[in-house]
Amino acid sequence: MSDVSGAFVTLQPQALQLPLRWKKPRAIFVSSMSVLFHERVPDAFVRRGFDVMRRASWHRFQVLTKRSERMAKLAASLDWPPNVWIDVSVESAAFSNRIDDLNSDAGRRERQHEG
Repeated sequence: MSDVSGAFVTLQPQALQLPLRWKKPRAIFVSSMSVLFHERVPDAFVRRGFDVMRRASWHRFQVLTKRSERMAKLAASLDWPPNVWIDVSVESAAFSNRIDDLNSDAGRRERQHEG
């Protein structure tokens, strides 16, 4: 699948299970080579990713996204474990609305876990 930018979106379901095999706690940057909230990633696949992050509670997962609208839309249907940190990329003032999405009721639901 490619999006309007020409980038290809591929799902790697076998990679979802990797953190469950790593017994030593790690900080895992989920979005380093992926776009979890891309519009072509099925909701069910995003939920599976969050399920793995919840089950791998000894790790700290960091999710960075430019797809804040989709993140806010899905937030209520996701089980946000306390070991998942989420943030948004804001490369210029033109994209500052992403901060609003992060601080919306849906986005704030996750952030209440931060100490």
